[in-house]
Amino acid sequence: MWELVFALRGPVLPHLAWSLVSLVLIASAMVGIEHALQLFPTADATPFTVFGVALSLFLGFRNNAAYDRWWEARRLWGGLLADLRASRARCASRADAVSPKCGVYQEANELVSIIDRRTGILPSSRFSLAATDFRRSRVFPPL
Repeated sequence: MWELVFALRGPVLPHLAWSLVSLVLIASAMVGIEHALQLFPTADATPFTVFGVALSLFLGFRNNAAYDRWWEARRLWGGLLADLRASRARCASRADAVSPKCGVYQEANELVSIIDRRTGILPSSRFSLAATDFRRSRVFPPL
């Protein structure tokens, strides 16, 4: 477990290391000054408790909304893939129903191959991976 805590590799920790170190130093200095000189007035914990509860409710609702959006996108993506598979199966069944001697047979087979190439599962999954890579590169730029 401690390997994960102190890991220096990865996209996030190298970017945050100096900020974390400076925050710890500033906080330590503030606590030391407060202990030595008693400069800050004492405060009741009630406002901090109320603010903490309000903040936790707000963040909880934001997480639920984000999860709902993710779930809706997952359902839409599944529906898109199901529709693509169904349209390809319909075209393939029509191609099988036509006699090979007929000119329509080649047209139907060409239509199936076009669906496989242009709107099939492979290009759809390529788009999904490309979009994922694009989003990740904007959040965590490559090192």
